[in-house]
Amino acid sequence: MSATPINVPALVPGSARWWQLRYQRDARRRPRAEGLTIDRITAAALAILDEEGLEALTMRRLADDLGAAAASLYRHVANRDELLIEIVDHVLGEVGELPPGIGTWQDGAQWLAHELWRVLRRHPAVVRLVPGDPLLGPNAMRGREVSLRFLLAHGFTEE
Repeated sequence: MSATPINVPALVPGSARWWQLRYQRDARRRPRAEGLTIDRITAAALAILDEEGLEALTMRRLADDLGAAAASLYRHVANRDELLIEIVDHVLGEVGELPPGIGTWQDGAQWLAHELWRVLRRHPAVVRLVPGDPLLGPNAMRGREVSLRFLLAHGFTEE
């Protein structure tokens, strides 16, 4: 009698489960002094994107810039696609908090649009990476939460 294979859905990079597992893995990891971290990797990758564009970013090039072996990057990200998701969330983290005292919800929405525009102008290659699907990284979720709280405080209902 043969066993029926269980259909296990593929772990989709950027999905809620992917982020959850990433943080569980990172919580168990003991960083090495002067070793690679996801923050160092992401910052170096973003520098390549900013200076030379998306096509210039390869795992080998990134490893060379970090003075590491390409294989060592794979302890932190499974592939380039996962790295790109990390970069998008990192860039969203550069969007500032709504300043206190913004008058109307329209003023807040305009401020936020200008702030997002400012950040994306600094990182134009990242614009191509923003998916149509909702972003679920910690910085994307923080931005969403701040925006929703702002709208609720200005008379919008939860619906």
